[in-house]
Amino acid sequence: GLETLSFRQCQIISIALLGASLTIKGELHFSMSGFVIQMSSQLCECARIVLQSIVLSGQKLDALSYVLLVCPICFVLLFCLMTSSVLLPAGTMGPGLTFPSLEVMKHWAPVLLLNCFVAFGLNVSIALLIKHTSAMSYIFCGVLKDVIAVIVSVVIVGEKVSHLQMVAFCIQVASVAAWSVFKSNPAAFKDGIAVGISRAVCGPSCFSNTECVLSVSGGEANKSRAEKDKPLEVEAAHNGKVV
Repeated sequence: GLETLSFRQCQIISIALLGASLTIKGELHFSMSGFVIQMSSQLCECARIVLQSIVLSGQKLDALSYVLLVCPICFVLLFCLMTSSVLLPAGTMGPGLTFPSLEVMKHWAPVLLLNCFVAFGLNVSIALLIKHTSAMSYIFCGVLKDVIAVIVSVVIVGEKVSHLQMVAFCIQVASVAAWSVFKSNPAAFKDGIAVGISRAVCGPSCFSNTECVLSVSGGEANKSRAEKDKPLEVEAAHNGKVV
């Protein structure tokens, strides 16, 4: 009930999915376990975004109140995970989830503290964005964020991007722009996505002028047709016939 599904929305989402699929590059080897993990994480992420949108819009919570509500729950979950990683034998949870030593934590303490501040600001900004827009707008902002991250990695780090991936990133940016314009003026997209974007770029004046020209030309055509039919009507009235 948060969004009213329409055909234009499905078209824009399909364009974004097409752009995202074209950016995939690497070994085309299907892994069922990786697919299940990826789909599970995506379902959990979508559920989190939808629930966050419901809480912020339905319960009328502000961004800071929402963060104050969610942070203790996240702390309890992370604390249980850290406790499990410490109590279990080494290597049980895998190399990526091994709890670091106290010396390593002291060494990286300033970075961890700055990371906490960044995470707090990110949570507040996400809550503000979802509260004042919608869950789908937040997802499209995430698509734009990924594109910007790739651009930064290409410019600064020197990552290589293929021509197909460049086209795919352009498609993603175009889908984000189309979604933004669609949300601001849905009526402009009643004749199609390309027409709606053209109306947003050129303004309604160019289309109104075109409609005026068409209406004027249609009126002139009707007038000339009436003038041609007038002698026939006079002749039929003279002969006593009804046309």
